[in-house]
Amino acid sequence: MIKGIYSSASGMIPGVRKQEILANNISNASTPGFKKDMLFVKELTKAQKKAITTRTDWENPMSNKVFTDYSQGTFDKTGNPLDLAIDGEGFFTLQLDDGSTVLTRSGSFVVDNTGLLSFPEGAKVMGESGAINVGNGNVSVSQTGIVESDGTQVGRIVPVI
Repeated sequence: MIKGIYSSASGMIPGVRKQEILANNISNASTPGFKKDMLFVKELTKAQKKAITTRTDWENPMSNKVFTDYSQGTFDKTGNPLDLAIDGEGFFTLQLDDGSTVLTRSGSFVVDNTGLLSFPEGAKVMGESGAINVGNGNVSVSQTGIVESDGTQVGRIVPVI
């Protein structure tokens, strides 16, 4: 085939990838704790292009990497004492039903039917000493992460950096 057509096509690949990332960013813009992705594209030098020898190498005339923007977002005051946010770096730690842990910036929490502070989908919020049991009391969380139920400290949320 004509190498010029391959070169033209390979120049469009980062554009398509950029559109995919942009669509994902737009569709998740209202997701609590979502961090947008960005595409970094670098054109190869002439020497690097000359080193292309196989038929499939035309697909990579540019190197591209996807980066997540972890900069601080904006805070919305909801009035719900279980809607939390981390000011600065860090993530909340959640424990899934299978025992594995995951990290999130989303701080929209609930109290599940067993009295544990949880993510709406069921993952348990982990504190310094494990899952935080708030029972059926009136829950409050201080700016330092201390969780109280009816005025009694029941745990402390420590962001993982």
